[in-house]
Amino acid sequence: MTAGTIEIAPLAYMRGRAMPIDTPVLTPDGFRPIGSLAIGDLVIGSSGEPTPVLGVYPQGEKDIYRVTTQDGASTLCCGEHL
Repeated sequence: MTAGTIEIAPLAYMRGRAMPIDTPVLTPDGFRPIGSLAIGDLVIGSSGEPTPVLGVYPQGEKDIYRVTTQDGASTLCCGEHL
């Protein structure tokens, strides 16, 4: 942002981000909360194929905020990312 540019990152680079534990994740059997996944469970990957969960890293409790832009779009984030 200091250079006056906007970076667009593909979803593949979003691995390892903290998500609310009730965020729905698509699995071969339907949607499940991300907090219920364990190592070895299958999720639908970016290729559309089942992909095993390789790691689960508890994040602890964080305050979550909804950030809304002028056009009405919104997203959730923790205080560290505001």
